[in-house]
Amino acid sequence: MPAETPDPDRQTPRRPTARTDSPALLARLTPFRTVAEYGEVGIGLWRDQSNLTLDEARGGVQFHLRRQFREDYGYVVASAEVMAVLADLLKPLGPVLDAGCGSGYLSEELTRLGVSTFAVDCRDYHVQRTAPAGYPIKAVVKLDAVGDAPMFVTDKFGAVLLAWPPYGQTFALRVAQAMLPGQLLVYEGEAAGGCTADDAFFAHMADAGRWESRKHFRAPEPPPRGAGLAS
Repeated sequence: MPAETPDPDRQTPRRPTARTDSPALLARLTPFRTVAEYGEVGIGLWRDQSNLTLDEARGGVQFHLRRQFREDYGYVVASAEVMAVLADLLKPLGPVLDAGCGSGYLSEELTRLGVSTFAVDCRDYHVQRTAPAGYPIKAVVKLDAVGDAPMFVTDKFGAVLLAWPPYGQTFALRVAQAMLPGQLLVYEGEAAGGCTADDAFFAHMADAGRWESRKHFRAPEPPPRGAGLAS
């Protein structure tokens, strides 16, 4: 058969590809950067998953960054501004128990900011890199004790940090139930119905006769997409 003559008017569909020169691809995501810096990398997109479907290439980059950050550090992408506010809140309360610290990166940063912390996890990820649920941790930066965190809740601590407790398990509830009057619980995770803690934990926390709720604080919003950093 004669070779088919190419039709210059026919367009061949092109698959979207991620730009290899994208700053988001070239740089590893690290914690405690400013809100503006996270906005430049595109972390603001994480607030609205539907946005990721509008740009397949950009969505792929965000998935890569999310997975990389979780393996290098943990689930909470805390900005420098949030950590500064959190440190100011915790400093007057005395030592803070980081219950279920994972890699301990939040405790390490709080310690750097002048907060006395004690980081506890049920596993030493120096030895066992992966939890049963498949959560990998590549490096541990702060781990003060290995054990069941609720057993460490005593009156020596003025506050307890509970960051992204495991979903569908009783861990978060047991930590909350072990707390004493006057202690502050700082919970970072999804709301009821999300993928952290369990229904019993949120029911326990909703008991107004047991808990005094403090005002939530939110991170500053990242700049609009495309906005440059101030010089």
